[in-house]
Amino acid sequence: MIPGADWAVVVPTASRPDRLAECLRSLLALQIDGGTPEIVVVDDGGDPPAQDAVDALADNGYDIAAIRVVRKTNGGPASARNAGVAETSRSWIAMTDDDCAVDPGWLTAFSHAAARHAGAEPLLGGAAVNAVPGLPAAAAQRLLDHLHEHLNTDPNRARFFPSNAIAMPRSAYLTLGGFSTAFRRAAGEDRLFCDAWRGSGRPLVWVPEARAQHRHALTFRGFWRQQSNYGRGAATYRKLAESQATQMPRGFRTSMLTQPVREQGPAGLPMVVMMLLSQAAVTSGYVLQRFFGERR
Repeated sequence: MIPGADWAVVVPTASRPDRLAECLRSLLALQIDGGTPEIVVVDDGGDPPAQDAVDALADNGYDIAAIRVVRKTNGGPASARNAGVAETSRSWIAMTDDDCAVDPGWLTAFSHAAARHAGAEPLLGGAAVNAVPGLPAAAAQRLLDHLHEHLNTDPNRARFFPSNAIAMPRSAYLTLGGFSTAFRRAAGEDRLFCDAWRGSGRPLVWVPEARAQHRHALTFRGFWRQQSNYGRGAATYRKLAESQATQMPRGFRTSMLTQPVREQGPAGLPMVVMMLLSQAAVTSGYVLQRFFGERR
């Protein structure tokens, strides 16, 4: 196992103090042998400052000695993650988002997997599981699960992980240049990052026992915005990846639309509607980014 003293956890955040506080409470409760992991919070120009949430934890009796806050001009989560990695010298990096609360064994699960594959410099992907009620959040989780089912069928030769539950050796991260700062939104940068990792000959290893509770409450409007941003990210991804872009497996979209009814019968129809809505939003975002860039 990689000892706790070799780990840093990077958390990008902006203007979500309550969610950040919940995330940090879960990170302070991590159970791992061999020392204390460093927690690097990157405040991406948020208001109120992330330091306020950290100070509030201290006021409520939490030991915040392991937490360091780095504040920067807003540039998006990709640049925030890069800034966090630059601020630590720990040899292994784990990342989560401010709307995730990790399980106590999250980092230990990553640590065991890192030790098993250390010589190969793996990118490890954990499981971010929806923890809020409502159809929009359930639909977002279903889309993610569908990606895992089709892209990560072999856990030792996976193809994609979202950036809210990943871990990797810092040296390999720096060698590959981290996340592309061409992505200003939380969408698409993880696809390009995973492609670069695989392209370098390093493996992606699926570690589902490294669990985080994803607490991103979504309205229907928020779901549309999220999926539209994914479309924008896809347009930027296609432009940067060019011929190396990862293609979705045959039948991916068809099964995404039909699987809810196959599994649940008529009760699955609301989820089918959400899948159709997601594809409309993704297409809308793709067109906006393709023809107007960041102007709209």
